[in-house]
Order: sequence, then C-alpha cells, then structure tokens
Amino acid sequence: MIHILIGGAGCGKSTKLIQQIKQAAQQQETVITLVPEQFSYEFDRKLYRDLGPETFNLLQTHSFKSLARWIFQRFGSQSGDQTNADELTRYALLYQAILYTSEREHALHILEKQCRQPAFVEELGMLFAQFRRSGIPPERFYDICCSCDGQLQEKTMDLFRIYQQYDHLLYAHHLKDTESDLTEAAAIANGMDAFLGDTLFIDEFESFTEDEYKMLSVLISSCKEIYFALRTEETEPSPFSLFASVNETLSRIRHIAAELHIPVQIETCSTPYRFQSADLQWLSTHAFRKQETFSGKAEHVHILDAVDPTEEADFTCATIRRLLASDPSLRCRDIAVLTNQQNEYHSILETAMERYDLPCHFDEKQSVLYTPLMVYLLTLLELIRLPFPDTELLLRLGKTGLTACTPEEMAILENYCYCWNIEGKTWNTPFIGGEAET
Repeated sequence: MIHILIGGAGCGKSTKLIQQIKQAAQQQETVITLVPEQFSYEFDRKLYRDLGPETFNLLQTHSFKSLARWIFQRFGSQSGDQTNADELTRYALLYQAILYTSEREHALHILEKQCRQPAFVEELGMLFAQFRRSGIPPERFYDICCSCDGQLQEKTMDLFRIYQQYDHLLYAHHLKDTESDLTEAAAIANGMDAFLGDTLFIDEFESFTEDEYKMLSVLISSCKEIYFALRTEETEPSPFSLFASVNETLSRIRHIAAELHIPVQIETCSTPYRFQSADLQWLSTHAFRKQETFSGKAEHVHILDAVDPTEEADFTCATIRRLLASDPSLRCRDIAVLTNQQNEYHSILETAMERYDLPCHFDEKQSVLYTPLMVYLLTLLELIRLPFPDTELLLRLGKTGLTACTPEEMAILENYCYCWNIEGKTWNTPFIGGEAET
C-alpha cells in the first residue's frame, strides 16, 4: 500500500514520517529511506537524533545514486570491465568529441560557431546527462532527429554526431557514463526482487526524472508499504497552482499505483508548526496567493525601501550584528541571507560582511570547467590542434599550477612575451632579447 502525506512547508510531514520509520524499525521490518542527495546528511542527522544510534543502524538510508551503488555492490553490474568516468573525464572526452566532429570530420553545420565557446561544453554535458537519465541513447536520438525537418533537423543531427562520438570515446576507453547507472540498477533490482517485502520512506522530493521513475516503479511493485511526503496542499491538480510540479508528481505516482493495482491513501497535514509567531505563519500560508488581510500585528516582518543594493547590504549586516548582540544563543550559522540575484549582490554583500566583521559562506555552484585540472586538459587539447603555439594558451597552461613552472617564472615569461611580442612561429625560432632570455 502507498501512503502519501501532503501539506505545506513546516506542517509536520517529516515528523510523522520519522514516527512511522521508528514504528516500522521496532517491528523488525527492513526499512529503506530515500531522499535527494543534497538532503541526505541533514536527514540522516535528524533520524539519528530522533531514533537513537541502535535503531538508526537498522535502517538503509539512500539517495538514488547511493541506492544504485548498493545494488551494484550486492548483485553486480551488467557493464563488464567498464568503469565509471568521473566528471572531469567526461568533460575532457566530450571536448575531444566536439573537436573531432568539428575539425576532423567537418560534420557540424548549425553548431560550428557555438562549439568553439567554452560554455558550449558545459551546456552540452548537461544536455547529454538529461538524455542518459531519460533513457535516450545515441541510436534513439537519431530516430528523433529523423522525425524533425528543416533547420531543426540540421541542429539535432549536429548534436547526434557529437553524442555518437562521445559515446564511442567512452566505449574505446572502457568507461561508462554514471548518468545511466540508475536505469541499469533498476533493471537489476527488478530481476533480483531486491526490495521484496521491504518498507520504503521517501521525503524531500518535488519531482523525479525518468530514470528515477523507473526505479520507483520497481520499488512500488516490490515493497510492502511505501510512505511519501510531498509538499502540496492539493489532492487534485489545478491549473496555475503554486504546487504544479509536486501535483504532477502526485498524479504520476497514483498512475503507477493504478497500473500495479496498489491502493493509495492520502493524509493531509494542515497545521503550520515551523513558525512560532502568527504573522510568519500567515505569511507562509498566504504568500503568492489571493490577497487576504492579516488581522494581527506583524512584528516579525520588516520591509526596507533602500536606495541601492549597497544600502540593502549595509542594513542586512547591521541587523545581523544587532541580532547577535541581543541574543547570546544566536550564532552566525543560524542566519541565512537570500537573494535571487546572486551575481549582482555577491561582491556587494562580501564587502559589507567584511566591513561588519561577519563570517560568511556563499553557496554557489561553480562549473567544473574552471577547475585547474579541467583548464589544463582543455588548454592542452587546444594547443595540440594548432599549427603554431599560442602565447595566451601557453600562459594559461602554466598558470594552472600543474606544470613544472613556478608562479614567479610564469610572471617573468609573461612580461617577456609582452615586451618582445612573442607569438606563433616565434616560439619555434631562437630569439634572445632583454635580460630575461634565460
């Protein structure tokens, strides 16, 4: 049977889920918990605190990635001698596939100019990851390309050629893309009845990818009891809803259950427990909805009409200092500053935090393309394809810190190249000038 707990944020869904986990563990059932990877640490810590070490050690706590690894460790893999390619290796092979398709085969038409831009590699990596997770190998993508026409077909065929070459490079190096692990693990788990009779608890998800739905189908068909906690207040989907993505997930889960003839029970949690003050409870419940008037006094909601972002940052930092001074138990780690324009506010907030002597950590995603190893590999590939050395590329290679040159030597070399205009063929001919010729 499938049990689904629904409700808004802070309405006690996770608390009820943990109570059910404790009850199932006490009854000696095999309990599996499944949360997104970014929430796994916090969720495990909450379980450990609420259940105690003895009960916690009886559980299997997973994200989808760790669940796939657990299946491979228990039942083996179908990939034979192929090993997983890490993120840096995947990007290096993808870049090599782009260069091969563009410059050696001259097979790109629409994407010929775009493929030379550094951001193109990252965008293509994300696109191919979606293909893998959606169960679209190169041969299936080719069929999709053939169903298109005009420029759309030319563009998708360019993507297919790169995708096919990338897949060939992985196979040639006895590697496999980890994005296809979950699909493979789902097939293995289904054939081995890996979760037969288990009790499953799923929390913190708003939606699932296609490969995750494949694993969910296996779990739903095998487990004795399944508990979902979903952040929505609607049992039926409605147009233009705040919970549109979660409602779609709920509808998909019910559809899978109906196909497997498994009953579904839905319980609504409606009492907001997260906020102690009535004004914050009201704001959480009514934000971005039909306007209603709050009858009480809003003592915990403050709005600043600032002249510019600098004034906003100063007000924020001054307020944090006041809060820390007024409450000895409050710590900086308990305070979060949110913005939907992080690029514009990053330097302003960082400067203000330093001025007010506040420690801070900026939670931002950094592309793997700008790590020293990836810069080294991509620059080296660029140099290999050129008939003559490029000064900018050589200096970039040296500045990665992965060569035998020290930063001081690179600084001397850069100044020397600038003063004497060292470029192209000049690198291959003897040249002596100035004081830095050694």
